[in-house]
Order: sequence, then structure tokens, then C-alpha cells
Amino acid sequence: MAPGETFTTPPNAVTLDLCSGETVETQADLFTGPPIAVAIQITCVSEDGVECAAIQEQTDPNNCLIDVTYTYTITNTGQADTSFVTLNRIRNGETVDLLPLLDGPNLMVGESTVVTETEEIDQCITQDFTTTTQVVQSPLLDNLCGDTVLFP
Repeated sequence: MAPGETFTTPPNAVTLDLCSGETVETQADLFTGPPIAVAIQITCVSEDGVECAAIQEQTDPNNCLIDVTYTYTITNTGQADTSFVTLNRIRNGETVDLLPLLDGPNLMVGESTVVTETEEIDQCITQDFTTTTQVVQSPLLDNLCGDTVLFP
């Protein structure tokens, strides 16, 4: 069933739950929310302000450990205000929940928020780090599914 389609229901139907996945026949308008989407930009710099990709391997064993700061700039690029259900960072097989680091779970259309985390790395060991993010979000709508039933 696509938005704007109509269909027929028996006259004794009073309440329909289109969100439950039930198959029903009715004459109705199906409401769907506008698209939701976020863009996340990741930057990483050392405590000296050097981009992580440019950090050189250290040969002095007394200066191996340094802090790096990952900054995640999260922008609501969708057409609806959104609420984060999950926000995870995955780095080399380790998943960390970033949701508690947000100022709040909601992000309005066009707004951005920033999350930072600091991690200690050993620059005396050559390492490659791969960082990705996973987001599950929900539109800030009272009804994700709805209908208007027309009876004769």
C-alpha cells in the first residue's frame, strides 16, 4: 500500500492499527512521515593538534602514549525532527555507546550537535584504526502510521 492509495473496509470496522502489520481493507488516507537522515563527520587530532592520520611513529619509548580526541559532528539532514534510539561508535571491533554523550536525544531539522571522546594510543607501535558510526533514529511524530476511515 502506497501513500495516497484508497481501499475498502466492512462498515463494522471502527479502529484500525496500520502499524501492527495487519492486513485490512478500508477507505483511508495513509500518513507517512517525512524522511529522516543524519550526517556524521568524524575528525581526530592529537593533544598537540596534529591530525591522527599525520601522527608519526615514535621511537623514544618514554614518549609512546598520547591522547587523541575524536570529534563527531552530527547533523540532522532529513526533513523531520529526529530522536536518537542508538548512536554507536565502532573502532577495530570495539563498540561504544555514544548516546550518553549527547546533550539530549532529539535533533531538530538542520541542527548539529557535537560529541567528543578521548582515547590514549601508543605511537611507538604502528597501528591502523578504522572508526565507523551506527545510528538508529526515529522521527519526532506522535503517529508514525495513521488513517482516516470513511463510512457510507
